Amino acid sequence: MSFSSDRFWALENQVCHYAWGARGDAAQPPYIAALLSQPPGALPWAELWLGAHAKLPSILQLNAEKIPLHKLIEEFPEQLLGRHCLQAGFRELPFLLKILSCDSALSIQCHPDAANARRLHAEKPELYPDDKHKPEILLALTEFEALAGFREYRQVKQQLRQSRLFDNWLGFQLEKDFSDDMPGLCHALFALPESDCLHMLQNASQELNRRQALSDEEKLFLRLLEAYPDDKGSCFAFLLQHHSLNPGQALYLPPGMVHAYLQGSGIECMAASDNVIRAGLTQKYVAAEEMRKNADFSSRSPTLLSGNESSKGRRCYACPAREFRLLDLQGQNLRLNELAELPGILLLLEGEGELINPDGSRLAASKGSAWLRPAKLRQGEFRALADNTRAVYCEGIVIHP
Repeated sequence: MSFSSDRFWALENQVCHYAWGARGDAAQPPYIAALLSQPPGALPWAELWLGAHAKLPSILQLNAEKIPLHKLIEEFPEQLLGRHCLQAGFRELPFLLKILSCDSALSIQCHPDAANARRLHAEKPELYPDDKHKPEILLALTEFEALAGFREYRQVKQQLRQSRLFDNWLGFQLEKDFSDDMPGLCHALFALPESDCLHMLQNASQELNRRQALSDEEKLFLRLLEAYPDDKGSCFAFLLQHHSLNPGQALYLPPGMVHAYLQGSGIECMAASDNVIRAGLTQKYVAAEEMRKNADFSSRSPTLLSGNESSKGRRCYACPAREFRLLDLQGQNLRLNELAELPGILLLLEGEGELINPDGSRLAASKGSAWLRPAKLRQGEFRALADNTRAVYCEGIVIHP
């Protein structure tokens, strides 16, 4: 097999149709379906994966053969990853890029740090498919709603006491001598007998539906309980901070920060991991004990980013993670000679553009198309061809010490 790193490569990417994904019709198609110019169909459109994760790798057409990107990297690591990635210890693409679109809540979850990721993968590889941590950023493409980071414990405890609807939970915390803090409150929720929890949730739902004035947390609790009946994860409506993002705003979520995306469409960029520790709002395995071990129970808020505008229409979303940074290009070009020798993926969100290879050949880039920049491609350019052209570019930012 031969491979040329001296050009841009088109990527064929895969869609996930999870139940929480966006639905629509021909008049108002789901974001991902519209992006890819595909008919909505009957399935929900949840995620579009772009990268080299073995679960859903992007595909390159190489001569007459379709090659998964992770397999190509195994064959040509220097050309695709470049010296900076290799010197930093990466043997795979450092990042994973996604479009995420949801009409209902994703699971209450967090992601392990590096040490716990290695342990979990060694102990339960069927649940934790790789040994990597998973910091991530979400850039809102539409209005976006999320839960992320715990609220202040005393405030939560006071609200639950005043409602008088969760006395089973609070009484169990006291009776079983769980600690009087957020970890203890969560531990008590996880340990509460199922029959007691079911009675509490059903009683709370009935009572709140009779009341005229509800708090924001109570309204969200009912909404989550309607989507996930009898699921104790709905109680996290009281525990977690509620965030509403406008398009162009982003959240950075480090490992350990408990969160759940609720509604909207956005770009996710993360370390190339699929490790998820779930605590509720899911039919999948709930790992309450691992949540207790890995979660950050402080009332620290997630980092809210508006991006650094280096020039008009060019905004950079940088964060502490070294695996990725995200560039948002609105009507702007991208010249590779201004970037380091690092792999990247470019995705066209709106309009049209073209990619210019070092030999002068040009590739038409339409809405929804995605392109790989091999690290060894040092010359070349993406050029916007319309005022409404918008693209995002994700690259690793690894730096060898």
